[in-house]
Amino acid sequence: FNHGQNCSAGSRIFVQESIYGKFLDQFTEQAHAIKVGDPFSPDTYQGPQVYASTLIIKHTLTSIKRIMGYITSGKNDGATLHLGGKQIHREGYFIKPTIFMECQPDMKIVREEIFGPVVCIMKFNTKDGEIVLMHDHRTTLEKRQKGVARKVGKWI
Repeated sequence: FNHGQNCSAGSRIFVQESIYGKFLDQFTEQAHAIKVGDPFSPDTYQGPQVYASTLIIKHTLTSIKRIMGYITSGKNDGATLHLGGKQIHREGYFIKPTIFMECQPDMKIVREEIFGPVVCIMKFNTKDGEIVLMHDHRTTLEKRQKGVARKVGKWI
């Protein structure tokens, strides 16, 4: 999904425990099959990492280091690296699609937007459990969006 460079909070997926194993298997299969490469190739799904839609090498390198820093943080905080987590070394700036499991709500990779091809898959038992998890994952982006929503609400 566009290698994570948009504001859709796609880095967290909540899955009910009863289907977690099946979902993880199918999601892993799909992530493993992602063709990473030349963005102009019709069979490429994920192109290079680019920071703020610019091709300036300094910013691209900053983006790569930032994303790899999140991956390191996830491993250091105890999340299980299930797939990827490495830079692809070839011409360009690519990171393998990355899946983390066993993530906790207080981990940096859960709390902050990564803006890269990294996802945390977390399981829950009940509907209430999902709601608690979702509300516990307040990102800076979400707080900013809520502030904008309040302003728009006042205008209406």
